[in-house]
Amino acid sequence: MKTPNIYLCIVSVAFPFILGCSQDHGGILSSSPQISSRTRYAAGKMLERQNDFPGAIKQYSKAIEADPHMVEAFSRLGTVYMKLNRLDDAQKTFKQAIEENPDSAKLRNNFGFCCLQKKNYTGAQQQFDAALGLSPRYTRARINLAITLARIGHFGQSAAEFSRVLPADIAYCNVAAVCADMHDYRNALWALERALEENPRCEVAGDNIDYVRRLAKRMMEQTSPLSEQSDAATSVSTSTPKTNQASSTAPPARRSPSGPQPRVVRPSWSADAVARE
Repeated sequence: MKTPNIYLCIVSVAFPFILGCSQDHGGILSSSPQISSRTRYAAGKMLERQNDFPGAIKQYSKAIEADPHMVEAFSRLGTVYMKLNRLDDAQKTFKQAIEENPDSAKLRNNFGFCCLQKKNYTGAQQQFDAALGLSPRYTRARINLAITLARIGHFGQSAAEFSRVLPADIAYCNVAAVCADMHDYRNALWALERALEENPRCEVAGDNIDYVRRLAKRMMEQTSPLSEQSDAATSVSTSTPKTNQASSTAPPARRSPSGPQPRVVRPSWSADAVARE
């Protein structure tokens, strides 16, 4: 699949600056015992925007010390750790956060995303399921769950989850994008073919299917004969566990209207965990 032709989008939320433009996070800001958790949190966000990640970590940590139930501070602290690729620290932060705030769908989604980054797909699925149990309309958690299912080869279930928030053809295009990212071009081809079955005018699938078909053919030529699952139309690769592809249990998928095609999505943190650069 030609990566440049698959447009990725992520919803972000703009946050206002709460403090002024002072960059001095020492002195009275860090020493006064009277500073509230909200002020610490606001200082952390300002420092994070200035790419002062050590300073942001310090302020978010102090905000949590002052208020262990402050979901926003836990979210930002874990997010900064993920930005620094300190995934173990991020995981520890989110585990602590959930112990203090077990009913936060946001924290469970973000913990799931951390697990997804660490390729702990079982843990990721558990957290996204928990987030959706707390908030069934949580679109970000639904999309992240769909991506996780595709990562472990449950392509039918993945498409069903994507279809809850996207038109059916674009749901299959997202499955194809995940497969292509894993260099699984046979299943990417299968997903694009399904997208065109749902909507013959799907531009994303139409623009990429010939290229993916060539890659799938090349991959099959370079590999030894496989089992019956080597058919390009299979929905589960041979390296992943077998599961029921229960896409028929999903609610009716939305059809694409005529006009510009919706864009393909990618894994995303919760709205509060998306830093505005």
